[in-house]
Amino acid sequence: MPTANLCLVMLACAHLFILVPFGLTPVMLHAVVPNQMRGVISAVYLFVMNILGLGIGPTSVALITDRVFGEELMVGWSISLVLVLVLPVALLLLAVAIAPYRVARDEFQRSVDSFNGT
Repeated sequence: MPTANLCLVMLACAHLFILVPFGLTPVMLHAVVPNQMRGVISAVYLFVMNILGLGIGPTSVALITDRVFGEELMVGWSISLVLVLVLPVALLLLAVAIAPYRVARDEFQRSVDSFNGT
């Protein structure tokens, strides 16, 4: 039988894995972007994350709740439906972006190694 303590432990684990990308993404961007573009890339990243995360995300859940289900109590199903629709797109974008990122990361590592003389 679930308890409040088990719920808190599971919630803490979930938040740990959910929040990791928010700290790593700016570091990754700064590692592969030239110095002259870091400010612009940071601004674009923050803009896109805020538009998607704070604008489109909640609005899409609200629209699906109102227009598709027509019942306020179905908001959980609306969140699930948005996730099912958005997750494949996110995975596709990740698959497209991972190869160029690896090339940029390796180039960055070579430049760091040459700078350090190793």
